[in-house]
Amino acid sequence: MREASFDFGKKPPVDGYTKVTEKSVYTKEKGFGLSEVAEADERKIGEKELNRDFLFMGGKSFIVDIENGEYIVRVSTGDYVDEGDVMTFYNVNGEKYGVWVSDGTVVERVFPVTVTDGKIEFAFEMGKHTCLNSIDIAQKQDIEVKNVKSAVIAKRDTASVKLTWDKADGVIGYRVSRRNPKNNEIDKVQDVVTEEFVDGDVTICDKFEYSVCALYAHKFCSDKSVTIDVEVVDGKSVAGEITELDAKETPNSVTLVWNGFKEAVWYNIYQKAPYGIYKYIGKTEETHFIDDKVITNVPFVYAVEAVTTSGISKRSEVTIDMEAKPKKRKMETLGRGAVA
Repeated sequence: MREASFDFGKKPPVDGYTKVTEKSVYTKEKGFGLSEVAEADERKIGEKELNRDFLFMGGKSFIVDIENGEYIVRVSTGDYVDEGDVMTFYNVNGEKYGVWVSDGTVVERVFPVTVTDGKIEFAFEMGKHTCLNSIDIAQKQDIEVKNVKSAVIAKRDTASVKLTWDKADGVIGYRVSRRNPKNNEIDKVQDVVTEEFVDGDVTICDKFEYSVCALYAHKFCSDKSVTIDVEVVDGKSVAGEITELDAKETPNSVTLVWNGFKEAVWYNIYQKAPYGIYKYIGKTEETHFIDDKVITNVPFVYAVEAVTTSGISKRSEVTIDMEAKPKKRKMETLGRGAVA
């Protein structure tokens, strides 16, 4: 055996999976099973039908006879209706893993496993609500996706990114992930079955890091993913710049006006305190902007930049005059009277 999928619990098995019930104790003839009888339960709701039933595995093991080699496994643990977070610990052929299972969720974790003695053992430690829902096992494959290219459309009224790559042998599809450098988080993951991916959820001047990996048995992702950086621009140089930025102040507002240029699609507005860092406060398609959420008791600095289909222009800055009275520190108003 070099590949297997197991569905744990008391409900009928999901297509493509071998059922493991509470009484499926290991035998050499079967080649898989529990170290001892377990307790089963099921739920009527949950994201995946596969994971709506489970076995309570605290202090128990699941053993699979398998040929020696390098494998990848996916272990799903949790309960769709359980109230309260739990920490589940288990060992996979001696390697210990800890999984934080949040309230009412089932968590999937993928691990590499080296088999040298003809078996994989999933040994669960004693703990609160230690559930095992499903396990997938496949021989590890390093399939490389080659020649990943991007084509960008960046216009005033539409923007998109199209990725293409060469066909890889022995795959069932591909997984495309998008990382946003603004927060360094992956904000989109999509599986496709052809050698292309179109992302229409982009805006001009966005920057993303896309990764493409090949999918093989049980939708495991090859380690050899390919990464490409993409900026949503038309490839031309930014044509203009902002000039004559001016500010008009009142105690509770700042009105900015400037000269723009026709290539600008919109303008981003920023504000900072002296010696501070800029924060984004708004955008406008006009060549004026009113900040009515400010108290002008310090000489704030404002900046305006133009967003175009070719990129972002250099920022233009202006420092306002103070119109509101500076705030007094509390120590300056304390008297010498007794304090209760």
